Amino acid sequence: MRYLLGTACLAIALALLAGARAYRARVLARFDADEVARLRAEALKDPRSMASFGEIARPFIMFGLFYVAIKTTIAFVAFDATRTLSWLDLAGFHALLAGYGTWFTVRARYWLPQDAVARELDRQLEAHMRANPAPPVHRGGAGAERAEADAGAEARELAAQATAGGTPAAAEPPDAAAGRTAPAARAPRRRAA
Repeated sequence: MRYLLGTACLAIALALLAGARAYRARVLARFDADEVARLRAEALKDPRSMASFGEIARPFIMFGLFYVAIKTTIAFVAFDATRTLSWLDLAGFHALLAGYGTWFTVRARYWLPQDAVARELDRQLEAHMRANPAPPVHRGGAGAERAEADAGAEARELAAQATAGGTPAAAEPPDAAAGRTAPAARAPRRRAA
């Protein structure tokens, strides 16, 4: 049991540090540092947002982690825990607390509200679409006739399945297979009473 707890805590601490670094890299890869700062400032204005909660809670979390580390060290020394645990176990536990503190700090620092991220991504997509317009789509010609023939064949196959009583639950109406919506699919018909 000696060294096992410390080794496991060290492994978890390293995983927390790697996760924090990967999260920071993902945020900075999606947005540059100026955009992150602008989005964070926008999120911090709302007192009910998670960004402001993370900033408010961080000192309390850090104090709690420090308090637990001090109490654990005092208890380890006072009760002579070296009989069952090693100093590596204590160091691993302290590393786990430090890793969690770092993970929480990075997550709170780079946390962006999803609506702000969605707005920013929409803005970037619109700017990209204005800068790079899509090529024109040519309608008609041999390709269009082949697509209509394929859609007609699929519609006939679905109609044959329906008359045979073997309509699959996920089958589309024949008109939907050809790219059109059937009138029955748009609004249900009412029966005369």
